[in-house]
Amino acid sequence: MTDKARPRRLLLADDDEAFTKGCARVLGRYFVVECVHSVAAALDVIRSGLPIDVVWSDNRMPGPGDGVKVLVAAAEHHPAATLLVVTGDPNGADLTGLPDRAHVFSKQRSTSAVSFLIRAVANKAET
Repeated sequence: MTDKARPRRLLLADDDEAFTKGCARVLGRYFVVECVHSVAAALDVIRSGLPIDVVWSDNRMPGPGDGVKVLVAAAEHHPAATLLVVTGDPNGADLTGLPDRAHVFSKQRSTSAVSFLIRAVANKAET
């Protein structure tokens, strides 16, 4: 659960900078959005000590590592965070080691669809 006195923070990890910029523009009304474009950058934010309430990670990003590595670290450092991973191939992607509480979604390129999905899952986790 988040401290109701502070806005919720979303870590959006995807190597498509135009996509993350569009999502941040829409989601900025609901979250403080941190956008990163590599696994290493995502891990830096996760380990920074900043509170994180929701982590959205593309499974395939510049490594080393992948979205599973990002969500494993997020689960360790932010045990109450909502975890989402996206993949272009949800049935064939190697998601070995993914935390049990993580949500897996097919990759979407519509910023409005992604924004709706993130808000819906995050709000459900809050209840």
